[in-house]
Amino acid sequence: MRFASRHALATRLTRLALAATVALGVTTAGAGPARALSQVGPWIDAVSPSGATISFTANATSATVDYGHTTAYELGSASGGPAPIDNTFNAFTNAFGNKFEIALTGLTAASHYEYRVRVGATTFASGSFDTAKVGPSSFTFVALGDSREGLNADNQRVRDCVLGDSPTYGPYSFLLNTGDLQDANNATTWQNFFEIESVNATSPVGKGALYLNTIPFFPARGNHDFTQIWYNNFFAPPSFNSGNEDYYSFDYGSMHVIALNANVAAGPADPQTQFLEADLLAQKNAGYPGPIVAFFHQAGVSSANHGNTNSVKNNWFPIFQEYGVDLVFQGHDHVYERFATINGVNYVTAGGSGADLYNITPSAWTAVGLKTHNYVLVDVNGQNVSVTAKNDSCSVIDAFSINAAANNGVYHRTDPFPADAGKSGGCKRRRRGGARRGRPRVGAGTAGARGAAPSARLIVASFHTHGAVPERVPPRFAPTPPR
Repeated sequence: MRFASRHALATRLTRLALAATVALGVTTAGAGPARALSQVGPWIDAVSPSGATISFTANATSATVDYGHTTAYELGSASGGPAPIDNTFNAFTNAFGNKFEIALTGLTAASHYEYRVRVGATTFASGSFDTAKVGPSSFTFVALGDSREGLNADNQRVRDCVLGDSPTYGPYSFLLNTGDLQDANNATTWQNFFEIESVNATSPVGKGALYLNTIPFFPARGNHDFTQIWYNNFFAPPSFNSGNEDYYSFDYGSMHVIALNANVAAGPADPQTQFLEADLLAQKNAGYPGPIVAFFHQAGVSSANHGNTNSVKNNWFPIFQEYGVDLVFQGHDHVYERFATINGVNYVTAGGSGADLYNITPSAWTAVGLKTHNYVLVDVNGQNVSVTAKNDSCSVIDAFSINAAANNGVYHRTDPFPADAGKSGGCKRRRRGGARRGRPRVGAGTAGARGAAPSARLIVASFHTHGAVPERVPPRFAPTPPR
């Protein structure tokens, strides 16, 4: 375990124990939120080596964040008024009050901080975070996506598994969400998202209070998040590299992370594509200091319902392979799928953190494919990356490792992408998820060496795999790898 201090460890475990004793309050469909909409959060935006932004909403005209290395909040306070938002028809403020983004600056890298949020003398929330590390270092982050349906048992199981793994992996450095945070882009669905993901410490919801108010959050916009009035108002990701909160990049330790908006993936002249190439060129010119991770919503390669999103695959994948991107997280299809390494890049679809599941028919390059709710834990140690995917029973469904240093300048944008990876795009009618009787016909295989075709892959049936652990596919049943 890697904790900044014994105090940080004790605080995390105390909060986890407290949360486990609090009953989870939920709403029924159409009944509206269980509590007033005027207070949402806090959550942690744009964490860096020297600062972080504490975001929340409140029915107030000013608010204060006290902070320190302990719950004495000995380092001081930062105050501010409402952040500017798109408040068309007063929809946002009528539902949530004012949005606040209180910046904490001048912090020390790789250090633990406690904070509390108050309006006047009234404290209504608290949390903690660690500032980003600098240079080669060890840390763990979480990747998931497509929570969408909000207050449901699938969402809650994934959330509880993530929280339950925290004492083993140490406090997570951050959480990447590949998009579709909620479903219908209205006040109730966004309220449901925050009820599950991040609520104030005094709320009866309980466990969500330990999620986004202690894990720095970096989202990508999904197709269900597309209306600006909600997504843009809530989140303040770091835009200093791109000048745009819809796509951005940041460093953590020696790792570089890029968030993209695949709703508007376009050709070489598109500003986002130009940003992507310039951002990666800077990594190349810096000598590739560490692993490179990209994440976005619509999957460029997928064997499930939506299939390949050609605008992503044709415009961004050649750039990924030329500049040595090591790991790509996608969403949109509600499954877990990993492809054998293609031209140096490891493509993972992690679109199963709560939405109804899709069927998946593995393609020739599928290394692992499962119809299951899921989340992914990524352990980084300098240039070495260990990836562990789990289902909503907290059981391991996939694990693989990457040596990022072996992928620097090896491939080119003209190296062909295999035609039999994924399937032709086109959204098909959604199949509702849910448990079925009978044992899933699943098995586990291993991906080939970097850049090579798979030697075996997971055979997947269209069953929900809650509670099931994959079995090994006997070699005689393993598919013939592509040549």
